[in-house]
Amino acid sequence: MATEDVVRVLRLIEYEGPRSKVEKQLINSMKSGTHQHGNGVTIRIATLGDFPTILDAAVEQTRKRELEVAGRSHGEQTNEAS
Repeated sequence: MATEDVVRVLRLIEYEGPRSKVEKQLINSMKSGTHQHGNGVTIRIATLGDFPTILDAAVEQTRKRELEVAGRSHGEQTNEAS
């Protein structure tokens, strides 16, 4: 009988939305640590960073990028009108 290759997949998941809904999703998801499944699969989970701090920083970065893009778009429209 041929043996199957053992593989590894690293998957990052980003949650974005109202804080209460994101926190509820995290509470209901698998907890950090190593989880052994009877089918030979091992899942290792870690949360990176401090949740509220990362969220606040991400929102601020998104707002900053949106303002930069809006400023460039406005500048392009002004230049085209000249």
